[in-house]
Amino acid sequence: MNLKQILVVSADDETGKLAETTLQLDGYSVIRVPDSPAALEYARVHKPDMIIVDIDLPRMEGLALNRRIRHDREIHSIPIIMLTGARTHPEDRLAGLKLGADDYLLKPFVPQDLSIKVSRLIIRGEEHRAFSPLTRLPGNYALEAEIARRIESKKAFAACYFDLDDFRQFNDHYGYEQGDRVLRFLSMIITGAKNQWGNKEDFLAHLGGDDFVLATTPDKVKAMCDQVIHEFNHIIPDYYEEQDRKRGFITVLNRKGESRQFPLMTISVAVASNENYSIRHYAQLLDILNEMKHYAKRQPGSVWIKDRRQQTITKE
Repeated sequence: MNLKQILVVSADDETGKLAETTLQLDGYSVIRVPDSPAALEYARVHKPDMIIVDIDLPRMEGLALNRRIRHDREIHSIPIIMLTGARTHPEDRLAGLKLGADDYLLKPFVPQDLSIKVSRLIIRGEEHRAFSPLTRLPGNYALEAEIARRIESKKAFAACYFDLDDFRQFNDHYGYEQGDRVLRFLSMIITGAKNQWGNKEDFLAHLGGDDFVLATTPDKVKAMCDQVIHEFNHIIPDYYEEQDRKRGFITVLNRKGESRQFPLMTISVAVASNENYSIRHYAQLLDILNEMKHYAKRQPGSVWIKDRRQQTITKE
């Protein structure tokens, strides 16, 4: 079982070390960074389960960091606890809560108080992640339980990982509201294919962003993937403005201010099953799906690709 990971952001060594030691004793994996830029970079890559922010930070103070986190689609839902000084004005603490902090704790703090607040927010975060607020589909925790159930049953199963190509650039160009419409559309067509071609017990999860995983049986994969790709390719141009549809691409500025062209979105589907080799746990399945997804994304257009490798058994 993976430890919950907590990111502590504090330039004060005494405060940061106390928080780190307290949480490690509580059984958490703790990473400590000294400033906001390092915190943002780490959070975007590793997606910690919680972020503890000391309001007194160099380069970008804690309130600004709260704002940046809450406006970043990749990490906006991570719970935040602010550490504030006893002399911090109450209006600043209120501002922190309005900017997205879930709770605050006065410095110097009692370790037990930090433990209680962290535990409460971790539990609340798990409850919120049980279902996607956008699609109302179950999330990562429910999918992990479903895959564990299928592995334990020792029956053949397959998992289809749906991922959009150039979705981030679409979001940058058209905005998150239009991006959310695309995600609801994708959820709808996968659900439709599942209902038409799948089994009654098939399970669809939304892991966040444009990542969806469908648990099914190997014999149902082709019909469902073919239908999703057909409907996606047919309808996705409608989510673009007419001039972009006619050109077949959008123009987006990258972080260096350079103009780049990106084609209309396509969809890549990675498929893995336990037909040819044993899948023993959820993490192994995700590793296979991610490997196949990267391969699928290198192919032109919308595709679905299944891992057909055979397991090699060595006798001792």
